[in-house]
Amino acid sequence: MKVSKMTLVSCRDVLHEYFGYENFRPGQEEIIQAFLAGSDCLVLMPTGGGKSLCYQIPALMKSGVALIVSPLISLMKDQVDQLKRRGVYAVAWNSNTPSGEDEQIIEDCRAGLVSLLYVSPERLLALNAGFLQSVPWSFIAIDEAHCVSQWGHDFRPEYAKIGKIRKLLPELPYLALTATADFHTRKDIEVQLSLKKPKIFISSFDRPNLSLDVRSDRGDEIRKRELFLIVQSRRQSSGIIYCSTRKTTEELAFKFRESGLQCGAYHAGMSLKDRNKIQDQFISGRLPLVCATIAFGMGIDKPDIRYVIHYNLPRNMESYYQEIGRAGRDGLPSETFLFYRQRDTQLLRRFAMESGRVELNLKKLEVMIDYVHTKSCRRQFLLGVFGEKGLTVCNNCDRCKTGKVKTSVVHAKPLNQSLFHELIDLRKGLAKKNDITEDEICSLETLQNISKLPASRLGNIMNIKGINLKWMNQFGEVFLNYLIYSDANFKSTKFTSQAFKCWLLHMEEKSISEISKSMNRKPSTVCTHLDSMKEFGFRIELKNLINNSDLKILKTGLSRGYNKKELYEFMQEKLDKKLIDLILKTI
Repeated sequence: MKVSKMTLVSCRDVLHEYFGYENFRPGQEEIIQAFLAGSDCLVLMPTGGGKSLCYQIPALMKSGVALIVSPLISLMKDQVDQLKRRGVYAVAWNSNTPSGEDEQIIEDCRAGLVSLLYVSPERLLALNAGFLQSVPWSFIAIDEAHCVSQWGHDFRPEYAKIGKIRKLLPELPYLALTATADFHTRKDIEVQLSLKKPKIFISSFDRPNLSLDVRSDRGDEIRKRELFLIVQSRRQSSGIIYCSTRKTTEELAFKFRESGLQCGAYHAGMSLKDRNKIQDQFISGRLPLVCATIAFGMGIDKPDIRYVIHYNLPRNMESYYQEIGRAGRDGLPSETFLFYRQRDTQLLRRFAMESGRVELNLKKLEVMIDYVHTKSCRRQFLLGVFGEKGLTVCNNCDRCKTGKVKTSVVHAKPLNQSLFHELIDLRKGLAKKNDITEDEICSLETLQNISKLPASRLGNIMNIKGINLKWMNQFGEVFLNYLIYSDANFKSTKFTSQAFKCWLLHMEEKSISEISKSMNRKPSTVCTHLDSMKEFGFRIELKNLINNSDLKILKTGLSRGYNKKELYEFMQEKLDKKLIDLILKTI
């Protein structure tokens, strides 16, 4: 039986009724309220932040069937099993669903009996329009939404086709969720899913309860010895060891079992039955340790994983962050260890060269290597990659604990490096769109200088070699918006498309009245826009604001010591008050 959608006072009642919690984690309630109000939402919330509740609670509060698109069968299974234990009628419909159950699922969905229907993107795209339009859907949620974007670290072609469903079900609100997405990926998600003026929620990436420890290459024997010492001293705790190959997971699991430790292997080459068995044993606590490839862990709701070890170098910072985020979801102190070998670097470079996105994957790998070799606080490097600033040192990484951290270089290098790489990708996309070469847009030197601009001083872009008004007309707005949205700590909303267009017309020597007529805006509004551009450091030309005769009169008033009110009267309303304010700031 489907759970009855009772009339509840608030989403907090649902939280307590079905999940047993008294309070939401930071950001969850705000997201749920916005989504319940009917807005499309894009949610960027770190692993362990509680993304699943952001669609599970609305599913219990709204009538109809919630359609949840999820990339992994193991992820679906874990969430559906938990919901069923709580009395919620949830269904996972994927390639492993027995054929005899298909008709029952279809019938129950059409009757509105199912609260949440989990499907893979492949299954979703295989559903016919007749079925999709016959079900009383409440909304569509896309988990791991970074898979939609070709700029994401785990792009899946099937995910990129999900946007087509919106044409069949145009009125449904969309909720896109991911743990890792840079600015370019977030924008691509909006486009690919055709999100309608989405509300964007970005939570902090900082997980202060996780310690960060990197062990440099000192040979295979030393690495194995250190690994076994770490695990032996934590044999009563739950842990995950990530390995780059299936063979390594099996070899390590066998060695641990030989030494008397309970340990299982998990990889995509195992049968579904065996994978489910390992996953169930790990979640229940009967199996404390799993050696796994990256196929393991996504969506698994186990709050007390005390340590995560990377036996091999991860391919990029997004994957690394997502995987270590599976530790310490209960907020208690937990540990992460990364073993670095030069051989891993060579192997990952080869994989990147053989991939369909060579340049992007090589850039992401270089950032990962920089993390390993950084002399600064590792947490600040990690946060900087995702555009977030923090304290000077964290005192919970190997660099800080040994006192070897170089605070003078903290944050700036990873943040600028990450932004520079993203600007390279942006330039590439613009070149393709405009059918021109990348160098015709700007040089790499110009991109480097743009990446150093603080969001609060965007006007300084005009001082960069290679930037002029013609360039600003063609590409300025997209680059400036990129700089603003890449800075997670910059909250100003004053830089707008309208303000930028006003400034461009102003620099073309258009008067306030001409700009007002051209843009169909009041003169006072034009002045407000130009004033906001001035705050960002953009040059305002006095000669384009006021003619010489009026300026002479205004200066006469100033020479007499008139205040603003007296100046307004002295000018006899010849000039708008906001224009006078702007002129006074420009003189």
